[in-house]
Amino acid sequence: MAGISASILIQRAGFLLQDDEHVRWTVPELITWINEAAGALVTIRPSAGSKLVVLPLVAGTQQTLDDDVVQLLDIVRNVGADDVTPGRAIRLAERHLFDSADPDWHTRPGKATIKHYLYDDRTPNVFYVYPPALAGTKVQASITAMPEQVLATTDTLQLDAQFESALVNYMVFRAFAKDSEYANGAIATGYYQAFQAALGGKDAGEQSVSPNTKVPA
Repeated sequence: MAGISASILIQRAGFLLQDDEHVRWTVPELITWINEAAGALVTIRPSAGSKLVVLPLVAGTQQTLDDDVVQLLDIVRNVGADDVTPGRAIRLAERHLFDSADPDWHTRPGKATIKHYLYDDRTPNVFYVYPPALAGTKVQASITAMPEQVLATTDTLQLDAQFESALVNYMVFRAFAKDSEYANGAIATGYYQAFQAALGGKDAGEQSVSPNTKVPA
């Protein structure tokens, strides 16, 4: 992924704000809106920040994702200690089936190979594995994570270029919504609506990537 240049986002926002020299809305302020826009984007459209990672598991069934993870998309397979060697595929399962068949499944002995994972949309940073994992077992997962923040105009935001216009719309929305004599609520609302329209809406975005939209065969 080539990413999006922070300088390009700032330049485009400046054109729309009629503030090419960034006098009213300074460069540091616009960089703040870039990072806020990126966070809003991946929250509304989790697939925009998707990537494959290797997750080391803790002992037991319950696993917790890092704070920068927005959503779990899938657990793909087991991997070796070298983070590369592929292992057994891991399938999504429904927790109520395990609970009914074996209410004590959380207490079973740990294994080094995971067969199933279980996920609840109401606790997006937690998932469960079966059989219970031995500490250090590794799996490959697809997740959505917050992009690394940009700190300067020379930085690159690690999102696909297709989201450039949406990010600029959000930046201009935040600039016009600023609590000052320059604020224009109607224009700000229009830019925010354009941002939302480009992403298709929050509910549709979340539903489309949740593991629970996949029905196990």
